[in-house]
Amino acid sequence: MEYPGWFEVLTELKGVLFRSMTTNGKLLDEEVFEQVVAAAPDKVHVSVHFPGNQQEVDRVIDQVLRLEQRGIRSGINFLVMQSRLDECLQAAKRIRASGITNQRIVYLPMRGQDTPSPKEIAIVAGYEPFQSMSCLTQCGPSPRFCSISRDKQVAWCSYTVTRRKLDELSHHGLLSALDRLGLSYCGQTPRVFQLPLHNELQT
Repeated sequence: MEYPGWFEVLTELKGVLFRSMTTNGKLLDEEVFEQVVAAAPDKVHVSVHFPGNQQEVDRVIDQVLRLEQRGIRSGINFLVMQSRLDECLQAAKRIRASGITNQRIVYLPMRGQDTPSPKEIAIVAGYEPFQSMSCLTQCGPSPRFCSISRDKQVAWCSYTVTRRKLDELSHHGLLSALDRLGLSYCGQTPRVFQLPLHNELQT
């Protein structure tokens, strides 16, 4: 939302493609909130980066519920850290108690360090079906996602160091940059999880 013309882009693309945006919610004051409602994106997710911060959790709950009241499909991206599982568990319970169910929460494991296991994510999610990253159980490219950084570097995910420069800002340029592009695991030790999870995984 710091990008000038962001709401113009959202408005112009209405009906052309599915418009989803994720924000930390810090800029969602009254004026910006009304701009979001006017642009009417198809989905807005607000992130919880610090589950132990009660102020942040309360703010995000309020913003998501207010978006819902204004007719905007909304939810939460919830960052889970292994060293803060108890805080994550308590915050997730409060969010679900507010009426925001697992169908509207994406539980995202911290990457690079402090990474929880799929089982620990399931505990935070209350042992109910939940949404997470497609790489939760195995590192690999998703057919539905890639990452483009502000310096026009393309990667199969937001965390990998394996990146390639875009030659041109077009669909063809994107496909060319991704062609035969590798994917380095973002943690310290490569891991492949084979837990019997009954979850609907969503990027």
